[in-house]
Amino acid sequence: MPDPEVLKALEKLSKEDWDRLRNQLLKKYSEILKKIPEAKDPDDVLHDSIDKLLRGVRNCPLYRIALTQCLSNIVRSEVHNIWTKYITGKGKGGCPNEKEGGQDKEDNIIDIMTFEKTLSKISELHAEIISLFSKDSLSKAIMVLQLDHIEKSNLGHLKNIVDSDQLKYDQLKKTLVLKPMKIQEELSKKFKDLEIKDINNSFKRIKNKFEQYKYKREKE
Repeated sequence: MPDPEVLKALEKLSKEDWDRLRNQLLKKYSEILKKIPEAKDPDDVLHDSIDKLLRGVRNCPLYRIALTQCLSNIVRSEVHNIWTKYITGKGKGGCPNEKEGGQDKEDNIIDIMTFEKTLSKISELHAEIISLFSKDSLSKAIMVLQLDHIEKSNLGHLKNIVDSDQLKYDQLKKTLVLKPMKIQEELSKKFKDLEIKDINNSFKRIKNKFEQYKYKREKE
């Protein structure tokens, strides 16, 4: 029987929540799934993930993680399983670009391990940044918008942040890529009477949070 808390959380997700999740999954997994003959697309993998969650095959500890993040994690795991099955020769068609000697097969295994590790780091970074603004709804919405934009247009930028040996703070300010006018346009429906000065003030609070984050990391 489905977990009633999960059912309740699913019902609370808005169209905006679903669209944002689907866009993120398409951006992250479309290319890698296209390399596998007859593989499902990210939407289908998401549907299967929801089905497994409802059947209890997968679980979601809602007391410590948002449902959308949980679904994203399940999809990531499912994609990893699909790839692993394929590149180890258990899927249809053998391993992609397979050549004599099996070197390409070994390279593909390394590629998917790197891919999985990077996506996991990016997912953790995304959640870590958003958590800084749990009590500031406008700043939180702005950072969600900024990070979604980067994931869609330049995922490599987030990869550079998680791969950096420097304090993340030195890179975090670079996530503020969208200008106030664009943010006002995107968030005007969610925040009525939103003015540029409100966004500029929020930018100041965001940078202050990043400063506090830097100080915290330096003490650790």
